[in-house]
Amino acid sequence: MFKHLLVPLDGTPLAETAVSVAAILAEKTEAKVTLLHVIESQAPARVHGLRHLTGAEEAQEYLKDLARRSFPAVVTVEWHVHLTGIKDVARSLAEHVEEFKPDLLLMCAHGEDRFRNMLFGNLAQQTLSLGRTTVLMLRSSRIEEKLFQKLVVPLDGDAEHEQGLLAAASLAAICGSLVQLLFVVPTPGALKGQEAAAGSLLPSAARAVLDIQAEEAVNYLKRKVQQLKEQEIEVQATLSRGDPVEEISNIAAGREADLVVLATHGKAGTRAFWSASVASKLISRMKISFLLVPARPLQD
Repeated sequence: MFKHLLVPLDGTPLAETAVSVAAILAEKTEAKVTLLHVIESQAPARVHGLRHLTGAEEAQEYLKDLARRSFPAVVTVEWHVHLTGIKDVARSLAEHVEEFKPDLLLMCAHGEDRFRNMLFGNLAQQTLSLGRTTVLMLRSSRIEEKLFQKLVVPLDGDAEHEQGLLAAASLAAICGSLVQLLFVVPTPGALKGQEAAAGSLLPSAARAVLDIQAEEAVNYLKRKVQQLKEQEIEVQATLSRGDPVEEISNIAAGREADLVVLATHGKAGTRAFWSASVASKLISRMKISFLLVPARPLQD
């Protein structure tokens, strides 16, 4: 699934965490890697107290050296410096995603507020909403040789959101991960918007509908567990009731997950569970890595 990895870099050691992960994944999958730096107009010399690349020649030498010392010889590594100074980094990243067409964009989250605003503002609308590129958002600066041993994959029964499950299965096959499927059915008190309004008018009917959804979820999870077992992937499944953000956060923490895999439209959709705002809440609340997969219809 992952044949071309794109790694944007700003020259800070923290950003290089993504390079370490890319090196491990590329060696396992024979993927090509492209290292990218975009020159910012009036860029700060330091970011979070660390050196920040500001010149084209410096950036070229930096990426060349990083490619030489960070990747095994069997991995094909290219690098690109966008020479024209830009003000909107997120837009430039999205344009380079369109140009290079990677399968995976790897980014290290340092400076939580800045990164989150970038991811769920311009970058989400211009990359995830294009329906083409998966984003791996790395949270830890400590990279183990055995990557992502425990994956949590929230599901809701929607076929579009099973893109996240496909990505998780691919990653699990590469890394030997345990996949933990999670289906959250709201309780009446956890309903939002129009569903909450309707539930308050007909509380008994709302409870009955949610109970039926829970029964259907059990059967759905059984089918998905069987599919993963047929691929020789270690898998567990959990049905939970309550608020999706609360349940996903608590269960992932309790299972000591090191990656949450979410299918997202990159914008507010018809289902609040899968909107960018809820994903943003999860990222704000949880201090682990995320794999954000564009939700789109599965091909026949």
